[in-house]
Amino acid sequence: LNEKLVGLAPDEEGKPALVYLEAGKHELTLKAVLGDMAPLIRKIEDLIYDLNTIYRRIIMITSGQPDPLRSYQLDVKIPGLLPALREQAEILRSVAEEFESFTGQRGGHVATLTTFARVLEDMADRPHAIPSLLGEYRDNVGALGTWLNQTMEQPVQIDYIIVASPEQAL
Repeated sequence: LNEKLVGLAPDEEGKPALVYLEAGKHELTLKAVLGDMAPLIRKIEDLIYDLNTIYRRIIMITSGQPDPLRSYQLDVKIPGLLPALREQAEILRSVAEEFESFTGQRGGHVATLTTFARVLEDMADRPHAIPSLLGEYRDNVGALGTWLNQTMEQPVQIDYIIVASPEQAL
């Protein structure tokens, strides 16, 4: 089996890629890769890690089922909590903008990011409400993980493939 990996992107002048094939039968295999999305995916993976760390720090004080009538003073007991929430919200908004400019679409993926950013901003603006927003926070971290998996598993979409000799007009 003689395998050869060839990138088929057009050259700088927009001309199609040429691949020499010997006479006979050939198998063409396509693989979806993240390409330019890879840095964005890494940023989301880091973000999920940081958000989970914040969540664990909060539930160490409140438990997984916080008492909505109790004042936990999380902004006092967890130094740097409010700036961390704001920072994560900013990262989510920046990723949403990058994703939108990359795909040219403002769809469900962008909505997931901006919705979570709003929750984080609300938590930072109203620290006393953090315990009541904790379930929403947890659900949004889960939605972000789902978002990540869906983004990484996008199918290959191809309009057409032409196999022709170089002198043939396309």
